[in-house]
Amino acid sequence: MANNELISKIVELGEEIVRPIFKDKQFGVLKKISFGTELTETEKRYLRGNIRKKLELLNILNSDQYNPRVKDYSDFLKILREYYITGLDALKNNGFGWDLKINVIEIINTKLNGEVEFSDKTLKLIKVKSIKKANFETNKSDSLKYATNEQIIKDIKITKNSLVKKKWINHYSRYKSEFSKFEPGESND
Repeated sequence: MANNELISKIVELGEEIVRPIFKDKQFGVLKKISFGTELTETEKRYLRGNIRKKLELLNILNSDQYNPRVKDYSDFLKILREYYITGLDALKNNGFGWDLKINVIEIINTKLNGEVEFSDKTLKLIKVKSIKKANFETNKSDSLKYATNEQIIKDIKITKNSLVKKKWINHYSRYKSEFSKFEPGESND
């Protein structure tokens, strides 16, 4: 379990700042722990579930032992484990959109919702229940997981990014089957 000092720091930051990581009820549980108030059975269940996992992740990121390892967003993603990069950054990785300057990197993952900034990049974290059925490949040069072109168009239902959809359709119209195994209309299933 994460230490009380970490919980106190989270409560000090306030509900608005930590909302991307902790839901309102989860924040309420942390607040009760911070003030030494007894938890209800339901709150104890919250604590044994996702709150504990999130606190453990924050503790890893916060601990002196691991700080040197988190130098940029690739180190952060490797700690997340269950994730893949989608959108424009995945298109660029797959050899399309080489001319794009990408500031926001869309990440589909199973742990966190919200945004995190690393130097000049913003990671937009989108939490889903599972990524087992997703099609992605690991890039050998940076060891990060990127969505395939087919998966990128499927992910637009989750990310709601119209720019990615427009770029994807443009690339498909230019490269056809070299770009994707299925047509843009097939992705609307």
